[in-house]
Amino acid sequence: MRQLSQGKPLTEQLTDIVAEHGATSGAAELYSGSCDPVSYVIPTAGDSRKAVGFSETRVTPVASYIYGAATIGHRFGEPFVHSHSMWANAAGETLGGHLWPDTIVGAEGVHAVVHIFDGVDLISADDPETDMPVFTPHASERRVFDVAVETQLRNTVVARVLPGEDITEAIIKTSKAAGFDSVSVRAGIGSLVGGEFVNRATRETVRVDGPGTEVIALIGHVSDLSAAELEVRLSCTMVDRHGVVHAGELIAGANPVAVTFELVLQEMNQESK
Repeated sequence: MRQLSQGKPLTEQLTDIVAEHGATSGAAELYSGSCDPVSYVIPTAGDSRKAVGFSETRVTPVASYIYGAATIGHRFGEPFVHSHSMWANAAGETLGGHLWPDTIVGAEGVHAVVHIFDGVDLISADDPETDMPVFTPHASERRVFDVAVETQLRNTVVARVLPGEDITEAIIKTSKAAGFDSVSVRAGIGSLVGGEFVNRATRETVRVDGPGTEVIALIGHVSDLSAAELEVRLSCTMVDRHGVVHAGELIAGANPVAVTFELVLQEMNQESK
């Protein structure tokens, strides 16, 4: 766990941590603290070229940071971070969105668990299908085992999920292809075509209108991948085109990816093997 420093850009500090360890890429889980300000956008309908777009830039001063995730890599040869987060404003309203680089860490700091990727370069480029910037993992010969990393992710898969693929089915397919029996989803962010989930408090099905929602965090696990009956528990927090934050348990087969999804899967139960 690292506490990010007051007065410095949040995303810049994440790229600095990755660089400290001799790596080019990683992912971060972000918790509690404050930002002043948060600079962000929310998803909107696109145009004739893009199915999904961004709103105008919005700013929240003196925000109480709640939770978020980030993917860390490079774009056009320069450090680049894709981050979705949620926070509360001075009135106590919960907000969320896609962070811009001029989001500054506030007086309470922000706590970050940074996962350093070994042998993986994450490169952002404009996707010809969606005309949006997306991260794609590439194999790298760079090794970072000789340094003390923030967390040591072993038996881990880093993948991009393409538009139109159901996120639950993609997790199952990717895990099986890696030979994993059970996986934990770590720091996954991206966008969905709306969203469909179960509210855990009321057990009601909630449908979020699209065309796109920004996923702030996707966490959970898939177990017994070799069995006929899988155990799937995926909790998702997302923000819609109205700026409303939603959270619940995703319904399998009902949540196709909109633009992209940056997926980090870690094998569970390694000690028992």
